[in-house]
Amino acid sequence: MKGLAKKSLISLVTAVSLYAYPGAGDPQSNPQTDGNTNITNQSITNNVVADPVRNNFLSYRAKKGFKGMAGYASAQYIYNDKVQIVNIPLGFDFYKGFGVEANIPYVFVDKKLSSNNKNESGIGDISAGVNYKFGGLSGRSGLHYFSVLYKSTTGDEKKTLGSGADAYTLTYKFLKSIDVWTVNFLASYTFNGKYSTQYSDFDYGNSYLITVAGSRPCLLTSYLTTTAKLTYFHMDKTKQTYTGGSSYFDKTDVADLWLQWDSTKFIKNVPVGFGVKIPLLNKLGSTNISKKVSFYLSFAGLF
Repeated sequence: MKGLAKKSLISLVTAVSLYAYPGAGDPQSNPQTDGNTNITNQSITNNVVADPVRNNFLSYRAKKGFKGMAGYASAQYIYNDKVQIVNIPLGFDFYKGFGVEANIPYVFVDKKLSSNNKNESGIGDISAGVNYKFGGLSGRSGLHYFSVLYKSTTGDEKKTLGSGADAYTLTYKFLKSIDVWTVNFLASYTFNGKYSTQYSDFDYGNSYLITVAGSRPCLLTSYLTTTAKLTYFHMDKTKQTYTGGSSYFDKTDVADLWLQWDSTKFIKNVPVGFGVKIPLLNKLGSTNISKKVSFYLSFAGLF
């Protein structure tokens, strides 16, 4: 064991895509909730779910000059309305800033959302990819990270555990320490694929995510680190093509504020994290739609 992460700034974007994916029902009568986005846009969600775990790892590796080999592992419980996820982010560096990463979700879907009107659970859409990083938190140029992430179709879309379509996500992130603060910027773009049924094809719209965050020691106690993160998510229209015509589900724009508290002192040498999402904006086309509060719990470490 080379060391343990000193912080666990785990967060989750639960942006609402509000597109009806196969099995989700009529988009007008059953608009998607926060939980659905974890299924339909899991590549985006995983990027933010695992991102603070990655931040710890980047900081640790930068101090070593990205020399040698090291890895990270985390376990996260994510609660959303009608969908809960146990996510396992994994990563490993093998050569001078080059590395691989993966996210393995186990999904629980409430019968009110499930396509067959019963509670379902199982492996979701596993994602994996490669990355490259350089620089340092306290350096003049900061710390830079680039990745390509592929989302598979391992989740059973007939049980509403997956989207049925693969996707590729390109990500850039920047971190820098300024006095007691650590600032964080992330931008990602996802190319969503198609899902075909016997009767029609669903061409999911592409999407992007922008995140700005700041972390510092908590003002109330030295046991905690506090993080405020603002996320903005956009997804293009989804097209459904069928014999004799086609139709569209409207675009989505979502903004959320996440407040997070993290510590390594409650359980010795085990970083733990808790976060709450506060919805700010949720628009399906020109219509505002209400959102619900979500939260996460996480444990993480390096090896």
